[in-house]
Amino acid sequence: MKNKFKILAVTATAILSLTIAGHSFAAAGQGFQEANNAKIQISVSSLQNKGIMKGDHKGRVEISATLPAAQGVQLLVNAFGFNLDTIRFFKEPHATDYFKKADDKACYAQALIIAAANDLGLPNDLDPKKVWTKEEFTHYLMIALEKKTELPAINEDSSNREQLSWDVKRALILGIATLDADYNFNPKKEITSGEAAEMVYNALEYLETQQAPTLQS
Repeated sequence: MKNKFKILAVTATAILSLTIAGHSFAAAGQGFQEANNAKIQISVSSLQNKGIMKGDHKGRVEISATLPAAQGVQLLVNAFGFNLDTIRFFKEPHATDYFKKADDKACYAQALIIAAANDLGLPNDLDPKKVWTKEEFTHYLMIALEKKTELPAINEDSSNREQLSWDVKRALILGIATLDADYNFNPKKEITSGEAAEMVYNALEYLETQQAPTLQS
């Protein structure tokens, strides 16, 4: 099994070049943004139908709204089905046991406990109200995904114009993240609910392909 992943190891530069080439067709013309918004709407609807993403009291999700860390954690916990079923505690856990800036009475408290217990890499000084950047969300998304499946290796290469992090490059290579019409990822940009939904949707599709049964020769 591990040999398969070694075979899949590629340079980030080579694959990113292919990614950019593929996006050039979509970026040509004025329909790029419309197509992107359509994909986001499909992603949001799919996640809502699965009970992964919640909307307002009317079930609406504001796709252009920024995503605070608390909502991001809740989204990842819901999407990948993390829970406390196999974890035993000596005392009742509280979100503030793990995150000093959390509120134990907040609606997100249970999600934070689950994320900490499942080791999703969140820092103990996490501010639940702070809006995540695209790079930050991608980082935790890839940690969550790797808890569910082994990911192929990539060779580290710093020759990208945005100096993208390793997690972002992996997400681009695997088709989980995408570039914009100008071939940029904009890692420091605050991520929106719609962008996060699309990445989670893509990650779940990738996970499904990895878990699908294969025919043995």
